[in-house]
Amino acid sequence: MWLALTANAAICFMVLGERCLRVPLIALSHIFAVLLYLAAEFINFQMLLIMLAAPYFAKFVLDILEQQDIERGMIDFLNVLNSRLTVDEDIISALDKTRHIVVSKSIRRVLDEFIVTTRISCSPKLAFHKMSKLKNPYLRYIFLNIENVLDSWGDARELVQSLENEYISVQTEVNKGRAELQNDKLMTYIGLFLVLVTSYNVFSADSQMTQYYSERPLLAMILLCVGALGAVILARTKII
Repeated sequence: MWLALTANAAICFMVLGERCLRVPLIALSHIFAVLLYLAAEFINFQMLLIMLAAPYFAKFVLDILEQQDIERGMIDFLNVLNSRLTVDEDIISALDKTRHIVVSKSIRRVLDEFIVTTRISCSPKLAFHKMSKLKNPYLRYIFLNIENVLDSWGDARELVQSLENEYISVQTEVNKGRAELQNDKLMTYIGLFLVLVTSYNVFSADSQMTQYYSERPLLAMILLCVGALGAVILARTKII
């Protein structure tokens, strides 16, 4: 049992560490869990559910931690970028120098991706296109404004100062509501998983209930679809 859980935990850590390979590693984790369930007698259905859910839970927690790291480092990022623009008016060059100073690892990774893409493509257009797909809405908003300034030959320093002042003025109240929503969503996920495990135990212990729903497959399918639909809606709900 401990060997199986340790192996699955190792794959979860791989999911956390290698973000670009997240989907293949999750698939590998699921295949490994199913093979263990079929081959090992000590792996019951409840343990299989835990092993299947662990990578998704790790991904969900990682996304929350990443967004929190970006929010904590946003003021520092804008402040450093504003300082660099007093020395170098070229916004691309300022972003390049900022990535070596900024505290947030998540923002630093985004800046690294932006600069590397710019250098490889010899044009910032592709880099800005990639930045338009960032999960964090405000960081995406910053790069959109930077792109507009470059296209219109505007004042980049004035833009960054405005973005910094804007962020400081509104972010405190936004963070309060966002933190509450994130905690509520996480607790809802945990509650859904516990309901799933409890339902399985109840059905396994009561043969009459199992027989009742086996004789009414349409009703059982409707209930399963309603539960799955609720989980999908919750998973697709974005915390902005």
